[in-house]
Amino acid sequence: SRSYELGVSWDATNYSIGLSAYKTEIDNIIIWREVAPYVWNAFNVEKAKIEGVELSYGVSTEMFDLAAELAYTDAWNDIEDRQLAKRPRTSAKINISKNIGKFDISLDAKRIGESYEYDNSGNTNVNAAYFVIGGVFRYNASKKVSYALKAENISNADYSTTYGYSSPGC
Repeated sequence: SRSYELGVSWDATNYSIGLSAYKTEIDNIIIWREVAPYVWNAFNVEKAKIEGVELSYGVSTEMFDLAAELAYTDAWNDIEDRQLAKRPRTSAKINISKNIGKFDISLDAKRIGESYEYDNSGNTNVNAAYFVIGGVFRYNASKKVSYALKAENISNADYSTTYGYSSPGC
């Protein structure tokens, strides 16, 4: 494969912004397809490309730290002339965090766009877009030891990253 990336970023005292664009040309990528219920086979895609742009922003204040990212990805199967399976075109993520002495508290949210499966003849199986919230509470006992409690999908969203297989709720 061949990859190209061009990016610019600006870091100031308490905030940063970045923009990058990339392209990867791939020869012989392996993908998985369900050929019968619960039976998956590996298939070779002779030529594929993944292109995209990412925009990021971060700010640190006395109250909190904030990081955000927007991404657009066009992952394309050049042989079958369609989007590569299980690769959403859009995503957005935001994280807010706060340090209080030996404690770190973090809350994040992400929205992942729809993706396709292409595991049936009509190519009709779509993983719907979803929005999930998670968080981490960390106690830093020392410079080398910390304890964390992590919660994923706090909002108990019903979503799937693989068609027909639900992801765990809260």
